[in-house]
Amino acid sequence: MTRTYVRLVTWAVWTCILAPCMLDGEQQSNVCGVVVDLFGNPISAATVEAPNAAAPSTTDGNGEYCLRNMSPGDTLISVVYPGFRRQQKSVKVLGGSNSLVDFVLTVGRLGDPPSRTVTGIIEAANGGPLVGVRIVAISCFDPSVGSETLSDRLGKFTISLPEPGQYCIRSWTPRHTARTEVVVVPGGTKPWTTTIRFTLRRLSPGSQ
Repeated sequence: MTRTYVRLVTWAVWTCILAPCMLDGEQQSNVCGVVVDLFGNPISAATVEAPNAAAPSTTDGNGEYCLRNMSPGDTLISVVYPGFRRQQKSVKVLGGSNSLVDFVLTVGRLGDPPSRTVTGIIEAANGGPLVGVRIVAISCFDPSVGSETLSDRLGKFTISLPEPGQYCIRSWTPRHTARTEVVVVPGGTKPWTTTIRFTLRRLSPGSQ
């Protein structure tokens, strides 16, 4: 009961603080919330980020965070903290809105594998960055294994792969050609990363 009351008071304070953003010429959107463990204890110093946020946020001593000045549209909010599993949530950000999104992190296993990531950039045919492109990584042999993310304001992305194997990395956005690259992720005990670049060409009117 006490925790629920505190959460409501905290959200009311955020609303009062952020409300002026909605009164100026540009309607800014904000996503705030709290990050806790399975027992409800706040997790401080966790990194919370989203491709269309102005900057990442770090949770405070109460586990609270706030992503400010977010661009409207669908986005993936990610939370990372050492010793806990990375968590993502898909959120639809509305213009001039204040949204509340909480996270409950689970402890990582002692034998969790090292990080395996693919970084890259999504660009248009003219070389300019493409924002909000969906990048999906799926195991070529097991469709249930994979992850996804969105390109940021510079067209850049980073996607984590859950285990070694062969992955199909596919980029897609409306009215553009789709591109797929295949990467082979090795096993081992050391972190692994690779970089790829996608150039998406705009479809001509009437094309499927």
